[in-house]
Amino acid sequence: MKGRKVIPDSIKARSGTLRSSRKRGELTVSLSDKIPPPPDDLTKREKDIYFSTTNELYRLNLLQNLAIPAIVMYCTYVATWLDARENINKLKIVYVQKNKKGEEIPKLNPYFRVMNESFDRAKFLIVEFGMTPSSWTKILGLAKKVSENSNDKDFT
Repeated sequence: MKGRKVIPDSIKARSGTLRSSRKRGELTVSLSDKIPPPPDDLTKREKDIYFSTTNELYRLNLLQNLAIPAIVMYCTYVATWLDARENINKLKIVYVQKNKKGEEIPKLNPYFRVMNESFDRAKFLIVEFGMTPSSWTKILGLAKKVSENSNDKDFT
């Protein structure tokens, strides 16, 4: 798409450059007015991750009611990754198993694959929540552009 990149109304509103004549009528999602309790079936580790994640998102005014199920999935994946990593630290990544002939065969710890899959799924969700350094630079860069151009009549 050629021309200026479209800046969401929410970013314009936060930077003070939103004019009612230029609102685009974007879909809005309600923010949580409080942190909902975690589901009862989460483990202690998952609940700890849930509280640290939701507290930070709430503090940044980014916690949305619709995001809670995805946050719970994220907590499960991170806890699974931590559990698998602990298991690997105990048994190592490669272990030796003897076959029927008594020969030693090196085997990859099955928790290594569990750890990698959990990492990939958690990484997918943190990108969706904007919790990666590249997401922060995009958000900060766009906010900086908005503030630098706030005096530009065509931009606001």
